Amino acid sequence: SYVYLLEKEEFSKEITGHDGPSVFNPLPMNELEDKLNIYSAVHEYTDAEGNYTYEYVGKGVFSKDGKVTKPIYDGGLPMNADLAAVQKNGLWGYVDSNGNEVIPCQYQTIHTFQYNGYTSNYIYPALNNSIVLKNTDGYFGVVDYSGNTLLDFTYEWISPFTDGNVLVKTNNEWHIIDPFTQ
Repeated sequence: SYVYLLEKEEFSKEITGHDGPSVFNPLPMNELEDKLNIYSAVHEYTDAEGNYTYEYVGKGVFSKDGKVTKPIYDGGLPMNADLAAVQKNGLWGYVDSNGNEVIPCQYQTIHTFQYNGYTSNYIYPALNNSIVLKNTDGYFGVVDYSGNTLLDFTYEWISPFTDGNVLVKTNNEWHIIDPFTQ
């Protein structure tokens, strides 16, 4: 994972050993992946015994060209070069490559999985310039990368296909539709 050391104003790659603490290696921006990335912002300081200690501040988004958002998020997932999913107060939204929150953090997790005490929250990736979302009333809809609604939030379930179509469930019936022609 990526870490931004606030006092040094530099990015690092966090490497954690199987039996030891994390080590932060400086990361040149030209070594980043060609997508938006999520980072954890930390304060670095030395404790009373002279050990380096880190205090977590929050998550932010940064791009290969050096654009960085403030670390105001609780979580995040890199998606592609256009959008990154971000979480604030338990709800999800999306940030663009300029750091703008183009889809506000007002949508629920699609699925929650629990296994051996670990909880994993799942959201759909941004595909074909559209995103399947679940509102706080529990209904699904589709928006484009600018946040415009393509399919109203009236569906019991929506699952995206890589070809741009979506599988929708409404009134206990399943249909395949193209959200761009509805």
